[in-house]
Amino acid sequence: MKIFMNSIKVTIIFLILCGVIYPLIGTGVAQVLFNNKANGSIIERNGEKIGSLYLGQEYTKDYYFKGRPKSDEGGAKETPSGKDFKETLKKRVDLINNTYATANIKKGKKFDGIPRDMVTTSASSNDPNISKEAALYQVSYISEKSKISEDKLIKAIENSTENNVGKAYVNLIKLNMEVDKLIK
Repeated sequence: MKIFMNSIKVTIIFLILCGVIYPLIGTGVAQVLFNNKANGSIIERNGEKIGSLYLGQEYTKDYYFKGRPKSDEGGAKETPSGKDFKETLKKRVDLINNTYATANIKKGKKFDGIPRDMVTTSASSNDPNISKEAALYQVSYISEKSKISEDKLIKAIENSTENNVGKAYVNLIKLNMEVDKLIK
């Protein structure tokens, strides 16, 4: 009985240490040293929270740059082995061709193809970034819808471009905030 009671005491002590005290200390340190990151890297504009730097969101206005497509059903059908993959991919390609490619053709621009990340989902379906190629592919369309010159949009892309392991990518919330500044 003494061993049983001691094991209960040790369990309670470790539960308090590991389940309460350690997480509170970790949270406190994170809040003091890395407050913005610990709170989700939320971006505010004029006191209003507009999104997270690290979570993709959907942009519904025509004049915003768009991110990767969202996965419809947890991604199972989004893999090349999924039975509906080719059909889904074809629908996405058709949509891109009917919007962005048409705008590029009107402006006399030729691309070697649709950037892959415009038609494929990310693993989490919450990627906040697109390739620089995908952003540039959208410039003519966004220019047409926003009445912002292509040169200014390309400059906004440059201002929002970061490099990760030699690959240039664009954070969409930063880019679309640049677009908002140009519209006003």
